[in-house]
Amino acid sequence: MAELLADRKNNDWAAALLIDADKSLRVHLRASFASLTRRRADVTDKLIHLYTTWGREADAEKRRAERAKYPPEQAPRPRPRG
Repeated sequence: MAELLADRKNNDWAAALLIDADKSLRVHLRASFASLTRRRADVTDKLIHLYTTWGREADAEKRRAERAKYPPEQAPRPRPRG
């Protein structure tokens, strides 16, 4: 939804949705689980992109610092054969 709003230049609404999603993921009972950490990283990436295209570089930098806290995306380990 946030991406659609951003495409239609409703950046205020898009940012509000992404910020709400980030807050929800932070307080979730399983916030430390890998799947939720990946979702938070994804939300943060989307906020960085939105703020950069919107010209709000200070906000984008703040989110880049937040993004640096998450581990880089890694491919899953191959399953052992046999």
